[in-house]
Amino acid sequence: MSLPPPPPGPLPPDANDDRGKAAVAVYWAQVAIAIIIVALRFYARILIRSLGADDWLMFSTLLIFIAMSILITYQSSLGGFKHIYGVTPANLPEVGKVNYMLQAWGLFSFVTGKAAVGYLILRIMGNRFVWQKWTIWAAIVLTFVLNSVNIVLTFVQCNPPRALWHKDIKAKCWDPKVQTDFAFFVSAENTFVDVVLAVLPVTILWKLNMTFRNRVILCILLGLGLCAAICGVVKMTYLGSLTARSDITWETYNLVVWSGAETFVIIICGSVPPLKTLWSKYVSKSTLIGPDTRQRYGGGPDGERMAARMASEKDSSYASSKTRVSHVQSEQGKDHMKDGGAKEIHTARDFEVSSAQMSV
Repeated sequence: MSLPPPPPGPLPPDANDDRGKAAVAVYWAQVAIAIIIVALRFYARILIRSLGADDWLMFSTLLIFIAMSILITYQSSLGGFKHIYGVTPANLPEVGKVNYMLQAWGLFSFVTGKAAVGYLILRIMGNRFVWQKWTIWAAIVLTFVLNSVNIVLTFVQCNPPRALWHKDIKAKCWDPKVQTDFAFFVSAENTFVDVVLAVLPVTILWKLNMTFRNRVILCILLGLGLCAAICGVVKMTYLGSLTARSDITWETYNLVVWSGAETFVIIICGSVPPLKTLWSKYVSKSTLIGPDTRQRYGGGPDGERMAARMASEKDSSYASSKTRVSHVQSEQGKDHMKDGGAKEIHTARDFEVSSAQMSV
């Protein structure tokens, strides 16, 4: 069940075909974008003093993704994305080990990434939405348990585990189909959780104390998790390559790339909703200075400054009134609602009122 030796005689013409550079380029391009998005996420949360567990879980997912990219680069330097008969024989054990390590780190990234999205939704809902809350907790725990078991099965399918990548070690190994079938099951569960985390917020946001426009926007933003589900479905089509031990370095390329893509999409789509604060502060504010406003105060620098000042005063007035209304609603909520209701208003303001205040 270990990596096989190269075939005897002359090597096939495609022995030097190498997809390593493509894998490295894809991973590091995604890492660069992910770093920018997560940094903006932290900046947005620091602005409103609202850093939480979901932010740190997403940061952990980013670190895991960077670790995966480092392993991809190392694997490429070993020739680990060539056909197995094109890999230098001395590198085969290390190539096999890194291949299995990549599988494990990819599963870890799914656990922390989905937990980050789950915690984000938990922050929004407060204490009133009991069944939704337990559904999210069940999804987080089930994802952790199943992916952890999958990691264990990956390394215990041979005894000793080193026999997975050392061809000279005598070992007892399971049929590769056992681990592959379980990997299919876990991948299906991961995809289902992505769908749940994307759809469930609709039942929550429609009952929160925010405008209809903000409800629609947040439903769309939190629904971006469906993109991760699509990546998961595509990745499942390549899970069969895990049984291709005769040319595992070449056959698992698509699986490795799509696993990275799924992690990348989780990071991006899971970080977009908290960026609404920055949108309200910088983008929405700039759109207040429209052509009519500029025409009213004339052209040139003086006209631009006057237009900007009037737009800022309008924006400040809106933010102040929004704060006063939300304060009254909060006081009424404390008198007429139970503990969960008061917290619900506060969590809704985390996206709506705080964004309005930051746009001043």
